Amino acid sequence: MASLYTGNCVTALVVWCCLVSSSADAEAQQPDRTRPPWSASRFHGTPEPPEPYRIAAAFPNIRFDKPSSLERIPGEDRMLITELDGKIFSFATTQDVNHADMVVDLAKTLPTDLADASVSLFHATLHPQFERNRYMFVCMTHPAVGLHTRVSRFTLTDESPPQVVPGSERVIITWPAGPHNGGCLQFGSDGYLYISTGDGSGPNPPDGLTTGQDVSDLLGAILRIDVNCSTATEAYVVPADNPFRDTIDARPEIWAYGLRNPWKFGIDAVTGDIFAADNGWESWEMVHRIVRGGNCGWPIMEGRAVLRSEVAPGPTPIIAPVKDHPHSEANSVIGGPIYRGNKLPQLNGAFIYGDYITGTIWALRTDGGSAFTHMTLADTDQRIVAFAQGNKGELYILDYDFTGQIYELLPSEARDTSADFPRHLSETGLFRSVAEFEPAPGVEPYSVCAEQWADGTTSRRWVAIPDKAPIRLARNASQPTVYPDGTVFVRHLSLPWGSGTQSVPLETQVLHFEHGHWSPYSYLWEGSDARLVASKGLTTTLSLPDPSIKGGHMERTWHVSAQNECRLCHNAGAGFVLGFTPGQLDRPVSRGSVARNQLATLTARTVISGPTSLADGDLSRLVDPHDASQIIDDRARSYLHANCAMCHHPGGSAIVSFYLRRDMPFTDLNTNKGTLIGTFGMR
Repeated sequence: MASLYTGNCVTALVVWCCLVSSSADAEAQQPDRTRPPWSASRFHGTPEPPEPYRIAAAFPNIRFDKPSSLERIPGEDRMLITELDGKIFSFATTQDVNHADMVVDLAKTLPTDLADASVSLFHATLHPQFERNRYMFVCMTHPAVGLHTRVSRFTLTDESPPQVVPGSERVIITWPAGPHNGGCLQFGSDGYLYISTGDGSGPNPPDGLTTGQDVSDLLGAILRIDVNCSTATEAYVVPADNPFRDTIDARPEIWAYGLRNPWKFGIDAVTGDIFAADNGWESWEMVHRIVRGGNCGWPIMEGRAVLRSEVAPGPTPIIAPVKDHPHSEANSVIGGPIYRGNKLPQLNGAFIYGDYITGTIWALRTDGGSAFTHMTLADTDQRIVAFAQGNKGELYILDYDFTGQIYELLPSEARDTSADFPRHLSETGLFRSVAEFEPAPGVEPYSVCAEQWADGTTSRRWVAIPDKAPIRLARNASQPTVYPDGTVFVRHLSLPWGSGTQSVPLETQVLHFEHGHWSPYSYLWEGSDARLVASKGLTTTLSLPDPSIKGGHMERTWHVSAQNECRLCHNAGAGFVLGFTPGQLDRPVSRGSVARNQLATLTARTVISGPTSLADGDLSRLVDPHDASQIIDDRARSYLHANCAMCHHPGGSAIVSFYLRRDMPFTDLNTNKGTLIGTFGMR
């Protein structure tokens, strides 16, 4: 794209100067007048053809607490589900099922001297001959004899629903526990058990144990063992064709290595092909085709990029991933099955995987050789933690903690309305006049206490609600805010210029809620209007007025985030909408001659229902970080909340070690733990 404002600087500046006076008139509305519904919306569907699939709640009447895996039970219309704290349940696969039956609570099986300890349960799977032997295998961290990760075999009772036979645990294999444990269990078509292990390290430094290329331990690998046989000292045997069985000092259980934290992988029941989704460090997420003796490269490589060149490579050549995603697209990839079913025939033979943070679901298919095809199946708001295939060809998606529910992937029936999606801000229906930024009826301005840092720009905000009903604003972070369908939030970014009384418009960001799903869009200003930016984002060079030189210009790089970059912050754990909270809205505003609390004004205008003010001492209240009259602790914590709490909260991603939410007591923030992703060059 050519320089953005070449030939348009004067026009843009005149438009924005007009904005200052006209917006004051717009905000002089009677604050107690009921807001009309926003009837001018042009936001329907998406600007691109809809994705080919959608998700729907498969069992809407049951929820789980931080579930970690899902498996079908052979020979029964039931599924097995694990929760992270050690509980395993089974439930009937009928749409109206409203309860799950306890199989076992592993925390209650701990010895008496460990009664106050806990387990972390990653996966449970059933033996291929389950209907005959009733064997269930689980992978968990266990506190006995020092914290370690173990795979154990349990026997289930014959009845339905099944339960664990007391005292039936047999420990199969163990390795040292760490922040990265892997923990996925899958039986191959060869009858052997494949197990994923992590590198045992935390996020930083990358591969802190330098074990990824070391085949003398079990970490950072896919293991392959025969659990149908045992020896005098082991509860398994190593298959004769394992690649490192005869390698000196190597662990013979290793099938492939050079992995960081392969949380879930899938094995094709037809071809035996194995695909693993592996979490990267700072830049890339990877999908690997796992082959005998394969070296996936970690930590020498992160995807296809060199990371730690000083590490000695393992005994086999590094194989590049078959697909890698930059962190602008994905942040924590989760593997699923290679689909083999009749319900979704177009996906037959495809490896299904998704992303925990962005909720996107993809399919990867091989032609049987080295070529692969890749496609996006669906964009969701779920915190995807696992996939499973049902007995009747259903493809299930498991949400971790946004809803704790199970969803089914279904063909999309959405009509392609992309041709009608507004490509310019003037076409959105948000503003009666874009030139003067006069909002359309039903589009309401609001402001926040603590602004995000935005590279020297200033922000203005509006909310547009098509429905007469208001937004039901949650009083605290533990409650969900309820938004009418079609709600749109708008943030406009402009760059102060000259003496500071003038501004140049840069970008107008939109967050659209439709059919239970949030979609972010960005409009980049060009002269007197703004143009929709493609979903992959844009980095461009702006030509801006230079106040230090009469008639001069200066260049500035400006980055418009990709859609999935937006979703990294506007995520389920943060509630998607970041600034429209009681703590951010509780501030005095003036409209015309009336000054009052903004929460009360928004309530009077039926924009929200909820608190009209916050009580003194409410921890969620934010202040302006730049207001020197405020307490320095409040200023600092408000700044950190506005800029960081969307990730740094108790439900954040795996790399979060401390929390920065303003409504949490300081003693609960864990700030003594430091960052897990590096020092940012600071000492």
